[in-house]
Formats: sequence, structure tokens, C-alpha cells
Amino acid sequence: MTQQHPNPRDLIKRLADELDHYRQLLMDDKRETHALATEARAYLSQPEPEGPTDEETELSPAAKAVQATVDAMCWDWGNMMPSSSDAIAAAALEAAADQVVPEQVEPPCGDTEPWPQGYQLMRDAQWEKCQQLRFEILAIAAELRGEDQPSSEEP
Repeated sequence: MTQQHPNPRDLIKRLADELDHYRQLLMDDKRETHALATEARAYLSQPEPEGPTDEETELSPAAKAVQATVDAMCWDWGNMMPSSSDAIAAAALEAAADQVVPEQVEPPCGDTEPWPQGYQLMRDAQWEKCQQLRFEILAIAAELRGEDQPSSEEP
């Protein structure tokens, strides 16, 4: 039957004590402690970190999407081995591009919509900048994958 330990520091202390106990029984030397137990006690003597831990920090939906993509890419199931760091980095860049600059086929202001021309020009220019940014991020991902890169005139 397993017992839950809400504080890992308590568990570390108990393990260090047990390790010393068994070492003393085996070595018949009550004065000597195990080096690992000494290291664990040194760790326990440090103050506990303040602030939220990684497990307590809530990620945004965009960060979760990138994290899920990277997690899925870490293992190459076809070759049954870890994926290359280039493939993982490329997947992370592609996922980040999808979250920050989603693909949009045409500018938000169409020719037939009744937008003032100044507003339409501004929005179209913003769209072009966003699509160029997306293109540049995806070009880095393609380079990491060893793929041919399209010309930079095509966002």
C-alpha cells in the first residue's frame, strides 16, 4: 500500500535516514553515513523555493498548443527513436507561427466591402506584415527540416 507524501522534502529525509540505517547495518559502522544521504540532507538544508513551481504555473492556450506539438514531436514513431533537435525546433516554430500569426489567405478587408480606403490600406499593410512574419518563421522551420525555402517575395 502506497502512502501519499504531500511534501517531497519529508520523503527525501525519510529515504536518507533509511539509506544510512541500511548502510550502518551492512557495514557494521555506526559512524559513517552514505554520501547520497549526506547530499540529500544538504539539499534539505536549503530554503524551499518561493513562488509557483512549473506544475503550478498555468499556461496560456497558445503556449499549451506549442507544448503539445513539441511533446508529440519528441519521439519519431516511424524509426522508434527520439526525434532530432532540428525536427523538434521546426515543429515548435511552426506551432508558434500558427498561434501568433495564423495563416490567412486574403487580407481582412475585401475589395467589395464598404471600408474607407484609408482603413482598408492600413489593414492590408498590417496583414502583409503579419504574413511576412509568418513566412520568415516558417522559412526558419523549413531550413531546420532541410527543405527548400520559397522565395521571400511570396508571403
